Amino acid sequence: TIQIRKMDFTESVMTEGANLVRAFTMSLDGIAQGEMSTETVDAFIETLKTGPGFSNTIAEVKVSRFEKDPAVTTPNRVFRLDLRYKTKPF
Repeated sequence: TIQIRKMDFTESVMTEGANLVRAFTMSLDGIAQGEMSTETVDAFIETLKTGPGFSNTIAEVKVSRFEKDPAVTTPNRVFRLDLRYKTKPF
């Protein structure tokens, strides 16, 4: 089970060549619960990279945090994913 605790979006305007484009990023803070928490997060990341509805819009997924949940003794994992979307013409 994955629970998203926080979701942040940013938008910026930049140039690509001679064109203005909009660039979007999203950060997800979450927790994965249970014995298979590592595998669950890995599968979630893979879905974001290759799954329908994601692979045509997301350019990059980076894991900026992945560690044992310090608040509990179970094998839960806390994570932060940083996603960069493909740019869109302005």
